[in-house]
Amino acid sequence: MTNLLEADYYVDFSDSIHESDFNTQHPADCYMSSFGLKPCETAEKSISLNLNGSRSRLITQLFNVIKEEYSERPVILMQWLASVNIRSFPPENLSALTRQNRDFLFLSAHHNTQAERCNKDISRADMNVIDISYHIRDLSDFITAVALSDGVVSTDSSGYHVAAALDKPSLALFGSISSALRTSYYPKVISIDANYNGRICSSPCCMHKGLCPESRLMETPYSPCLMSIPASLINEKFNELVSKYL
Repeated sequence: MTNLLEADYYVDFSDSIHESDFNTQHPADCYMSSFGLKPCETAEKSISLNLNGSRSRLITQLFNVIKEEYSERPVILMQWLASVNIRSFPPENLSALTRQNRDFLFLSAHHNTQAERCNKDISRADMNVIDISYHIRDLSDFITAVALSDGVVSTDSSGYHVAAALDKPSLALFGSISSALRTSYYPKVISIDANYNGRICSSPCCMHKGLCPESRLMETPYSPCLMSIPASLINEKFNELVSKYL
């Protein structure tokens, strides 16, 4: 409330995300339109985030301990859980990546409300990942974790957006939404789009929330289009990310 009262303007985006433009435009274009700006008249649309000394002290201390213990290996933050199942990535498809790239240290940093599920995913999928999700209490903690990492591997969720704003390279995985609608203004994102043709739908279907009809038919909690992305392709694109940016 204090922040709201100190502001000069208040802009409400809640209506815009329910409009059809949100499914056909990059979010930056939708948000610019909410401000009354014309996206076509703006050439530079990359996003930027400056922490201005507001890093989470707890996460900073935690990273210092982890990096010291693991000999300063490059840190890759992984986010396979999204706010909805249709955009959550099956962890089994990331397991090979974490086990085949031992020169990197993989961390998961989901919100602490997802920590229990995250730990079950790591155990079930036999992932070589250190989980710090129990320490991620708010957005400041998560942004600090991204800022202190060397790169990000993320499903279609907040991870790659924050990475782009901090000029961090990322590998982003897309199923129901086309990567062109989400990453076109992010120069350091390497994207993988699902190439899926199922029994009743194909990717991209443009659903960003709700229950995937194909997953209901197949009785799986994950989107079949995301499940169709092979582990070998993820590893190939990760190696591309490393060679270009790390």
